[in-house]
Parts: sequence; C-alpha cells; structure tokens
Amino acid sequence: MSFPFTEMFSVWCGMKGLDVKAHQVEGIDWVMERELKPSVGPAGGFICDEMGLGKTILTIATMILHPKGPEQKTLIVLPKSLLEQWEKAVLRFTGVQALIYHGAQAKNIGAEELDTCRIVITTYGMIATRKVSEGKPEYTCKLWEKNWSRIIYDEAHYLRNHNTGVFKGAKKLKAGIKWMVTGTPINNRVRDFYNECVIQGVGSTFSSKVSQIKAVIEEVVLKRTKKETGIIMPKLNEYVVEVEWKSKEEERFVRNIHSLMSFVPVTTQNVDNVIRNLGTMTGQGITWLMLMRQSCVLPVLAQRALQKRAYEAGYDASPISSGLTDSKLSCVVDTVINNKNTGKGKLIFCMFRAEMEYLKKELWLNGLGSAVINGSTTKKQRRFALQNKMDKETRKMIRQKVFLPEHILNKIDSFLKPDVLIAQIQTCCEGLNLQHFAEVYFTTPHWNPAVEDQAVARAHRIGQKDEVDVYRFMTTFEEPTKNDTIRHHSKFENSVSLDQYCIEIQKKKREKARECGL
Repeated sequence: MSFPFTEMFSVWCGMKGLDVKAHQVEGIDWVMERELKPSVGPAGGFICDEMGLGKTILTIATMILHPKGPEQKTLIVLPKSLLEQWEKAVLRFTGVQALIYHGAQAKNIGAEELDTCRIVITTYGMIATRKVSEGKPEYTCKLWEKNWSRIIYDEAHYLRNHNTGVFKGAKKLKAGIKWMVTGTPINNRVRDFYNECVIQGVGSTFSSKVSQIKAVIEEVVLKRTKKETGIIMPKLNEYVVEVEWKSKEEERFVRNIHSLMSFVPVTTQNVDNVIRNLGTMTGQGITWLMLMRQSCVLPVLAQRALQKRAYEAGYDASPISSGLTDSKLSCVVDTVINNKNTGKGKLIFCMFRAEMEYLKKELWLNGLGSAVINGSTTKKQRRFALQNKMDKETRKMIRQKVFLPEHILNKIDSFLKPDVLIAQIQTCCEGLNLQHFAEVYFTTPHWNPAVEDQAVARAHRIGQKDEVDVYRFMTTFEEPTKNDTIRHHSKFENSVSLDQYCIEIQKKKREKARECGL
C-alpha cells in the first residue's frame, strides 16, 4: 500500500512497550488494506489468527492508524467476561477511556454522550433483541440508532446462530467497517461462517460450494497459526487417559445409562449435523444426553438425577444402585497428585459444579490448594484465582534483600496463587491469558473441538515458557462378557461411551475444517 502503516505500527508498538512481531507487521498491512481498499465485500473482515497471536492488538491498531482515526467512532461488542480486560487494553494502547454501555447504567447513557465518545464497549447481551413481555414496552438498544465508523465483534462466533436475539440485534447495528474477531469462525458447522459473513456484510458473496467458500476466505479472512508465522512455541504434549473402572458395579451402571439412546455414526459429511443436533437437543434427548455425561464424570450425579425423576413421577425413589465408585475423578486427582512436584500451574476444566466441589475437596485432602471459577464466581474471587506466583527473579531478589528462607517464600507464594485452578469450561475459555498454567486437564471431552482449542490456547500462547501438558480423561467400555447384564430390554446398543464418541467427533470435525481452509 502507499501508506506507511507498517512503519507507523512499529513506532506505535515501541511507544507502548510492545515487541513488534513480523506476523503482526504483515497483519497490519492486510488489516488496513481491508479497511481502506477492500477488494471483496464491505470494509473490514475476519481476524481469525490462532489464539495468542495478538488479534486484539491488530484491532486496536486500526483505531490509531486509520487516517481519520480521531474522528471515528468505534463500537466494541464482546462477551461480558471480557469487559474489564478490553477496557484496560483500550486505555493502555489508545489513551482513551472507553464508555462502558452495559447493565443498569446503560439506561442513564443518552444519545449525546454516545456521540461524544470515541470508543464504546458493550456486550452481546445488550445488543440482543428480546422477547416482548406482556405489559412491558419492547426493548430498544440505543446503539442500534447510531451510525458507527467501525464495529469490532470480539469472540464473533457468538453470532453463528441466525435464530438468536444476539444475531438479530447485530443486524440492527450500522457501520462502514465491521471486524469479526474469533479463533474459531466455524464453531459447529460451515453455516456458522455464513451467518458471521451476513453480519460482516460479505454474506452476498457466499456460496455453499467449498471452492467458492475458499475463495471468499482467501480475500476476507486473516488466519495464521503460530507454526506458520515462525513463532517457536514450547512443545504441546497431549495425552488421552483411558480411565480404569474401580468396580464392575459402576461400569454396569454407566453402560445401562448409555443404552437409553444410540449414537449416529459420524463422518466428515455429517459431522456438522451431528454437532448441531447434540448442541440443540431438547426434551427427552437432552435428558438422556446429560445422564450419559454425568455418568461418565461422576456416576452418583446421574443416580441422583434418576432418583429425582422417579420421585417426581411418583415412583419409589430409593437408590437405583448402591456403592457406586468414582473412577474418572479419582483418576484425575491421582494424575494431578503425581504431577504435584513438576512446578507447573495446573488448570482443570470441568462441566458440572458438583465435580468441581469434589475435586476441590479431594485436592485439599492431598495438600493442594485450589480456586474455582464458575458462573457464580465474584470479581474478587476471580482475581485471586487468576493471580500468578512469584517468578524466579522476584524470589531471588527477595532472598538477597530480606534473607527469607525458601520455605517461608513458599508459604508466601501459597497465599498469592492457588496450586490448582478448577474452571467451568463455559466460563473460562474465552479471552483470558493463563500462560502461568502449563498443565491442562479436561475431565470430559467436548464434542466441539473449538471449545477445547480455545481452552488450551489460554495457556499455550505467546509468553508461555514451559512445555504444556494436556490431559484428556476418557471413560471407555470393554467388550461385555456373556455373564454381564448390560442393557435392560433396550433396542439401543452403544459399543462406545459418550466420551469416546466425542473424541471421534472432534477428529472428523478437524478433518472437515481443513477441507474448508479453516
């Protein structure tokens, strides 16, 4: 381009104390080209670099480097969990105190205040359309009424479903430049990308043919991996741990739960539909699926759920199976304990709060302190959970100046950061920098690989100094013997567990994404 954006970007990074990476210099050229002279579709596009490559820096740089930067009004839309992080980043890198349009305080923000603010940050919940309640006025978002210079949708996969209020609300927003920022443009199926293209404005050029999808991607999507950019990252070691049953009783119970519903064979051709059906299942189907998930993680959870259903239906609610063991979570605890002295921070991703409580208690009994992040975690608890320990340089300096012995330093360190962070995967896999953790544990494989990829990328990112070890725990079924009573008059027969099925879905989904160039 004729504009010296790469030089300007390098100078700006230097002023802000950032190390300029070659891939970011290349990226800013592409980004500014898309802002000022887009060859396909409207201005903007998709920034889909692999997690940890600095997508946030590129998007913020557009506000600084655009020739009309000071005159432009930018709206940033993101998940609620990223509000504080983005507010700090905008202030640090632009010097602008962004206006936060969120929650009850949004009612007090008028059109005049919106007009005078250069950067406004809001959440997907605020822009979403809402069902009209009887006797109440229809919800109107003031942000819909304004013509923005630029809109940045962070974690843009929130817009993948055209039936949601979030999607419908985003369609009401108007801007000359729209950026979709996400490491996972295809979260469930190829149509995800199409729906995101509709919001961006390039949807009219989209086709169902893979060849044409690739052509659009080449023009409007910036997607690079750490390997492609030449960044040398610490090794990522991945392990699948097949859980051994602690009792036949537990295995029989879990097998019987899995006889409630059959699995559809998964291929690269139908994997999108399989993921969609699993994610949108309702009625009895979601009940059986949840029971399978609970039985794989902690069988007593499924047992309690069945007892509750029996009681509500007027049946005998006495225990269905007594003496159920806890094979998987015992295996998780044992693995963490065996890795106790590796010196690496430990991050455990869970599905259910009950399993989080179980792990916290068992780890404490084994001398490991832990913190929990889930939907009910307060800001104060969250800050403590995400704190880092003292680095080696800090410990050395303290020893030299204060002459504290090692065991006292270790005691101080224990108050600064827990040994283990236990996180609900739905609330802790977006936008967070967790490179002070180098061991990642998944108690349950998710059928959508994008969810796990995002979670791992919180730790395996630029700034990580240690090799990252990822452990996935999988409940497996052995071939039943003639003497085993596995199913009770069921027409369904699953030779694999839900865990095994999810691992297979992940494999097929990755193959499909590679075919589309994403």
